[in-house]
Amino acid sequence: MRIEGTRALQPVEVCFIGCLGLLVLIGAVAWIFGPTPSSFAITFIAMPLFSVIAAVLLQRRFGLFRMRSFLGSLMMGGFWGMAAMIVYDLYSPLVKWLFHYNYDPFKAVHGFGHLITGLASTHPIALGTGWFYHLWIGALGGMVFALIRPQGGALAGLIWALSIQAIRLAFYSGLWQASLGDPEFLAKGVVGFGIWGIVLGAGLRKWRWHYA
Repeated sequence: MRIEGTRALQPVEVCFIGCLGLLVLIGAVAWIFGPTPSSFAITFIAMPLFSVIAAVLLQRRFGLFRMRSFLGSLMMGGFWGMAAMIVYDLYSPLVKWLFHYNYDPFKAVHGFGHLITGLASTHPIALGTGWFYHLWIGALGGMVFALIRPQGGALAGLIWALSIQAIRLAFYSGLWQASLGDPEFLAKGVVGFGIWGIVLGAGLRKWRWHYA
């Protein structure tokens, strides 16, 4: 996608900055006044806040063109990270059905909603919050990847996804009881998340914003 003109921010870029600011506000309010644990709230605060500050600093030091290039990478990374997460969500119940695995493919989503809101996992607000957080995690991973490797690439995306899972496994193997002998972890954590990375990397490679 080609964006013409560099003398002013485009409406989509202004909206994106506004959304980042809103995420910071939501995360702070949920953390300070709500039941949201800090480990969840920080995912709404850290990257959006960094992005806004970095964009302002880039504009002040290098000009609007560099700021818009930075925002473009974030937007496309977020878009493809979320799109890849949707593909992952379609894959998870399909592989459960094909191989007759005995697990809830969306157990983590329900857990996210309960932990963030403090409500029962079946409550509509908890369900909506859980899905929003789940998709945001996909977008967040895509945004970071796009900053590290703006040109994308399916192989690079796969390596990125498996690296994330390796770090998660190192820190949370006891909590999630994830191991290479666990069919759920193999189906979702290795193959499924690998698919997420491939879709993310391939999407960024094929469709990127170019500024003229």
